[in-house]
Amino acid sequence: MKLAGKGSSGGLCKAFLSNIAVSSTAVDFSLSPYENMLKMNYDRELQQTLRDSVPVGFAAVNSTYFDPSKSYRVMFSSTNEWFILGQQSSIMVGYCVRSRLQIRHLCFY
Repeated sequence: MKLAGKGSSGGLCKAFLSNIAVSSTAVDFSLSPYENMLKMNYDRELQQTLRDSVPVGFAAVNSTYFDPSKSYRVMFSSTNEWFILGQQSSIMVGYCVRSRLQIRHLCFY
């Protein structure tokens, strides 16, 4: 597969997504629990995770120790802060804003 230039992902597609491959061994997913993937359960668990996450202000991101066993919610107030967080975290920063809704939180869990 030949990938194009950096595009809107800033090269993240080539760096991460292009490494996804078909597993060399078969997996029987029917043996795995699936209840947490049902919409009702998934939504409830995600909402609980977000409620339980520790809020971290934008200015404190670089000076905060992030315990891997906890969830964090990083709050930002501008698209500029969003782009800075995206660059520091190596995540794709493109997003859609519908109507008058605005994204104000970035969650790591």
